[in-house]
Amino acid sequence: MATDKAGVSTRRARVVTADQWGVPDRNEAGEPVCRWCKGSVIRPRRTFCSDPCVHEWKIRSSPWYVRREVKRRDKGVCRMCGFNVVKAHREWTRSKPPGGDRPARKVWRATRPRWEADHIVPVADGGGECGLENYRLLCRPCHVRVTVAWRAQRTGTVTVSKVTVPLIRVSALGSDRCGSRGARG
Repeated sequence: MATDKAGVSTRRARVVTADQWGVPDRNEAGEPVCRWCKGSVIRPRRTFCSDPCVHEWKIRSSPWYVRREVKRRDKGVCRMCGFNVVKAHREWTRSKPPGGDRPARKVWRATRPRWEADHIVPVADGGGECGLENYRLLCRPCHVRVTVAWRAQRTGTVTVSKVTVPLIRVSALGSDRCGSRGARG
């Protein structure tokens, strides 16, 4: 397997076309082999030999699955600032304004706490096709800061004018852990 200096996989998986979906790979004897580890597949399984192989495949092929697993592993807490995104989202949901108040609903939707499953080693630096060890949960403001810093390091310049992200966190407790300034609820 090809790896870069940091030990992160740089291999590319083969593309599975629509007519191959669900059809197992086969060895020289015509028996099905696992898509992940190339071990033998025993019925009733068809394309993977075990649940760990399914897990590893999904991490590399399903962004939805990665987000779920990163959120579960990191318990919904930003790795940089410690902001609890799950708790903030719960508070945000409870603060929903009445249905008839459209302007308040628009403001409410804009304050939704957001988070990202960030690559520790960026994809452009060889961090693609990785396992969970190269992911971390970051709140949106921290992710923007990390990305802007990485771009500046990579290009040698700083271009912040095109990045417009509201850094205001509104919650029932007035929690503001990322150093952002603004209205508090």
